[in-house]
Amino acid sequence: MRGRYGDNWVWGRDDFPGLENNRWYCIEQYVKMNEPRSNNGVLRGWVDGRLVFEKADVRMRDVDTLKIETVWINVYHGGTWTAMADHHLYIDDVVISRSQIGK
Repeated sequence: MRGRYGDNWVWGRDDFPGLENNRWYCIEQYVKMNEPRSNNGVLRGWVDGRLVFEKADVRMRDVDTLKIETVWINVYHGGTWTAMADHHLYIDDVVISRSQIGK
């Protein structure tokens, strides 16, 4: 990544409007590690079966011993300021799999 804080990759393919309040979604992500020292890693994201993010030139590692060891669910709101109101988020039925789960 070139910038001081890295690149900004936004889920927004094909005019994806974003998420609406007060409804459930099936959100899936796919990660394929790059071959060492190559920019051929893959990241994909789906919302309710719709591909909304894809990047196929990602370089995550330079050695083959580096593997995916942890799945981290991170919810982030804005920059460094405090939210103006309480926000609620419900996460349910988290699954880690080697194949696509929902549609």
